[in-house]
Amino acid sequence: TILLTHEASCGSGSHCLAVIRAVTPGAWDTLQVVAELPVGLGPRMVAVSSDGTTAFVPCGNSGTVNVLQAPDVNSWNAGQAINTFNLAGQPSGLAISPDGRTALVANHDMHRVEVLEAASASAWATGAWSNSIPVRRAARVAFLSGGARAIVTGATDATDTAAILEAADPNAWGQVASTASSLSMTGTPFDLVVALPRNRALVARFHAGI
Repeated sequence: TILLTHEASCGSGSHCLAVIRAVTPGAWDTLQVVAELPVGLGPRMVAVSSDGTTAFVPCGNSGTVNVLQAPDVNSWNAGQAINTFNLAGQPSGLAISPDGRTALVANHDMHRVEVLEAASASAWATGAWSNSIPVRRAARVAFLSGGARAIVTGATDATDTAAILEAADPNAWGQVASTASSLSMTGTPFDLVVALPRNRALVARFHAGI
């Protein structure tokens, strides 16, 4: 199953999360859209929990993070919205912690990373906002090894940096007040992916072409 955000109308005041499958299992040369699930306006990306049953969609135009859940990993055609977090600004990137209990949201316009938390990986219907961490022009975020550290990309006014955030433990993100350190690099670091076992980060530098 592929989950893909797009900005076609999915009903009044919403855009779509498309659920895509291969017509023949395992044959990815022929695909079909089997469902379109409504999310907020301007979906920027989708992040999925490690068990494949919960999806998080930050929507920059509506300032929301939509949380959707499927009965199981093969049943996203029956996926439903279970929660919506209303955030000021423009959420543009999101990462889920290894234990599935914490989501970090890069909120670009508000220059901060929002912390969303749930009692367990399966309890996002009652998850809640718990903290904001100042990070200049936060664009993308990813967890590093162990779930107590994260890297955030986003260009500042004076220099291009990647910020390192650190919590006392994986369940203490609600108490983080500032960045732990930063890495300077040219070329507007923007998108990133962390390679398993989460001890290396690959950063796309927008204006450097690398």
